[in-house]
Amino acid sequence: MTTNGGGWTLVASIHRSEDDSKCSNNDKWSYYPYSSYRRSNGIGSPSWSDENLMGSVYNATSDDYKNPGYFAIKSSDVMLSHVPNNADITELDSKSFLKYFTENNFLVNYGSSLRNLYSDYVPLNSLDILGLDFKVVAQMKTQIDVASIITGWYNYIYDTGTSGTSINDGGRNMFDVGNQVYFRLNNEPYTQLQYGKAYTDSKTYHISSAANYPFIALASVTNFDGYPNKFTMKVVSNTSTGGILRYDWIHQTRNGVYVEGIMFHSYNSPGKPSKWGSSYSSTSYPSTYPLSSTNLTYEFSLTGSIRNIMMGYMLLSRNDSSYVARSEVQTLLYKIVDLLDLPENSIVKLNPPQPQVATLVKFVKGSISYTGNNVTAGYLQFGAYDHFGYPYALCPGVRVNEGADPSQFCIGSADTSSYHRDRCGDFSAWETLRDHVFLNRSVSNNRKFLNDLHSTILIFIR
Repeated sequence: MTTNGGGWTLVASIHRSEDDSKCSNNDKWSYYPYSSYRRSNGIGSPSWSDENLMGSVYNATSDDYKNPGYFAIKSSDVMLSHVPNNADITELDSKSFLKYFTENNFLVNYGSSLRNLYSDYVPLNSLDILGLDFKVVAQMKTQIDVASIITGWYNYIYDTGTSGTSINDGGRNMFDVGNQVYFRLNNEPYTQLQYGKAYTDSKTYHISSAANYPFIALASVTNFDGYPNKFTMKVVSNTSTGGILRYDWIHQTRNGVYVEGIMFHSYNSPGKPSKWGSSYSSTSYPSTYPLSSTNLTYEFSLTGSIRNIMMGYMLLSRNDSSYVARSEVQTLLYKIVDLLDLPENSIVKLNPPQPQVATLVKFVKGSISYTGNNVTAGYLQFGAYDHFGYPYALCPGVRVNEGADPSQFCIGSADTSSYHRDRCGDFSAWETLRDHVFLNRSVSNNRKFLNDLHSTILIFIR
């Protein structure tokens, strides 16, 4: 390839499969080949960072292709050329309708190969979520004075430490090992919470807890990928009380947030603190209630189509034998709701993105313009993330700015075929952007209509 003084070597091609093959193993730059829980949990295809070869140079415009030069040749610049699908290998230059290259030797700073860039500098890892539970639990210690809300509040003793998994006694014979908190997805085995430790499953939930006053375990269940249709928390406690057990319901709206809670109380046990409180919000709530006040085992679940719901548990206790008043629990719940700063359409935020590289390019054929779509033409961007936290390997000819959806501009998405099929595939969701569908990319000597959805992107290095 003689562009800009020559020296270019073809090392790879990304071919857009027909629609009926989208998101299949034909999309080798986005397919995750290993069977695992929900595919790769949003990790990008290893094709960008491994040394496995793909396809043949003679079929580089009809199938995905990668040769040893991708990882073995030390290089400093990259060139991309867009050609029609099935173009002959001898006509790649004349059939190109978009061509642009870097000329700043940027790759020298990233391991001198595309393989090293993705392996060591721009790993295509899905971003974990950080739920509002983390903020609420952290702020409750300084922002909420439970003793001023709950009459006769009792400061139980964390006799196994604030990083334990239970309260053995709690002082004044409160428990015979209690306050053991568990959670699970669907009917998977329960996981027991360690106090103060955060738990997350990428795009499903984030759980925080703290051995403060009151003890609280709070989960943000956002469920981006729709995997579980049931999320359950369970609390197990044994007590020496022989008193009466009762429960009350609370359901109110506070600052636009619907709050539903169930309060468990055991009372008529003189000389020991005996009051329990738990709160949760749910689409439905099949529950197993305590059968006695000596074995307080109960679970509360979210079922059905779960999305953007917070649920949790608090341990409330009084010095005397009176139960915690309904109005006081309601006040405490309102105080918690007041700590929420709900972002639009979500109760979570993404952890800071992995490194991304954007470098200027020079066009020698064609041009790119996506007016009003929060992207800037004239760049190559390596690594981008959508609002779900899923990675995209390469943004051809553009830099993706804040607010843009990289699934419409970038290639090499994560394998989300089992839960976000609209975003998977080598060319991800390009078909949802009108410019890719209706802009005619035909070269001057060919009047046949050609759009970006019927093209192959060739990658050259030098």
